Amino acid sequence: MSCQSADLIPYLAKQGFGQGSLILKSRSIEDVIKDPNTRSQVLASLTLATDVVKFAESEMGMKTGKNYRRFVELQRPYVTQIVTAAHKDKLESFMFSYPIFGKLPYKGFFEEADAIALEESLKTQGYDTYRRPVEAFSTAGWLPDPLTSAMLSSPARLIELLFHELTHSTFYFSGEADFNEAFASWMGYQTALVYIEKSTRPDKDVLKKELTDGKEFQTELSRVVKSVLAHGKLAYGQSDSKNLEKARNEFFAWAKSEFEKSPVLKNWGQKQEWNNARLLALGTYYSQVPKIEEYANKNNLGPKEFLKLVEETGPAIIQKIF
Repeated sequence: MSCQSADLIPYLAKQGFGQGSLILKSRSIEDVIKDPNTRSQVLASLTLATDVVKFAESEMGMKTGKNYRRFVELQRPYVTQIVTAAHKDKLESFMFSYPIFGKLPYKGFFEEADAIALEESLKTQGYDTYRRPVEAFSTAGWLPDPLTSAMLSSPARLIELLFHELTHSTFYFSGEADFNEAFASWMGYQTALVYIEKSTRPDKDVLKKELTDGKEFQTELSRVVKSVLAHGKLAYGQSDSKNLEKARNEFFAWAKSEFEKSPVLKNWGQKQEWNNARLLALGTYYSQVPKIEEYANKNNLGPKEFLKLVEETGPAIIQKIF
């Protein structure tokens, strides 16, 4: 048994306990809404979330199961922390193995100390690492996912996030993290637009503006990330071990300048610290989105029709799109 396999059992047990603890701490959303002590902002968010989940199931054909029927208040702005890693001498992710889900380029933890411990271990082994907090995650329908306070940053973000995560509950292709995340990102945005357009909310124009601003950022990020990763593969391919550090420094400086050239990404790009793991993590979520959108437009597929096609076709859809 490999070290990673040996470590997997206690990891799954601890994270399963963490998920169970969330569920035990949670309350029925219906009860929270009825509670006169519930803050007005939380009340509005939970009412919205309930409507979104109903819409996802009845109008979009998503598999909602028992997801987002309960709510838990967290004492922090994130639900888990994710660790990714990559080789220093090439743009290739370190892959973590899981039962059912296959190999994925990330590992999540409910406890920050556990995420830090893995990150430090991977650094000691010579990998680039990237650790980040996340506001939501999906167990892909295997366990009931509660709504958390970390997901309530804004109504538009909550709507998009719920549709993103419910996409994972509807289907999840083992070992295809890049496609799973990119398609969920596309679905989150497109389905949120459909929902908002059909709603009678007085703030629908504000919500659409927030979504489209986010879409503009995502589109530009996809373009630059794709260019940077392509350039990086060439740069690493032409470098040797003696000049690796020099090649890396030059590549990351160039990558930083590429992000800062974009008016949309400039302010964001100035705050980033780049390494291979950070760049590849962006690739997981964004690099495939333009091709997915291109396929949808070419075949006149709305989000409901595209999701149904993906479910019916299975992983073979990836070859059709790309």
